[in-house]
Amino acid sequence: MSQDFMQAKVGQVGVIGWELAPLLHSIKKYRPFTEALAFVRNLDLKSYDEWRAWYQTNARPDDIPANPSNVYKDEGWGGYGDWLGTVNLWNRNAILSFLYGIKPILPNLEPAELFAIIRQNGLIAAIRLGNSNAQFVKNIRDLCSSPNREGRF
Repeated sequence: MSQDFMQAKVGQVGVIGWELAPLLHSIKKYRPFTEALAFVRNLDLKSYDEWRAWYQTNARPDDIPANPSNVYKDEGWGGYGDWLGTVNLWNRNAILSFLYGIKPILPNLEPAELFAIIRQNGLIAAIRLGNSNAQFVKNIRDLCSSPNREGRF
């Protein structure tokens, strides 16, 4: 077999794997969301990169999903910041740094994409959990629906 054919097959398996993820979740039994959340927060992981490194090891129990955003999306999922328990690490400097980091791509983002970015980074969960910068974060959230996001930035 040619190397190109083998690479195409590997790529197809990856796509098929993602398409089957919801089906596999319905078959596989995971811990209830609150139990899984408590377990993961006890690991004291500080970032998504640490989470990714950990879930790829044999230390992850079978009933803790590697992709919790899919498994728990309808059961209280609030982003990886909430999942890891690092939500309240969003102080004013961290938020401003995050915003300046996305400034170059801001004009090209659709409102739903911007919302997804801030949600996945734990900013929406920070509002719900009463972070001291909640009003500041709410103002950022409001950027999602602004037709002139870059101008308001």
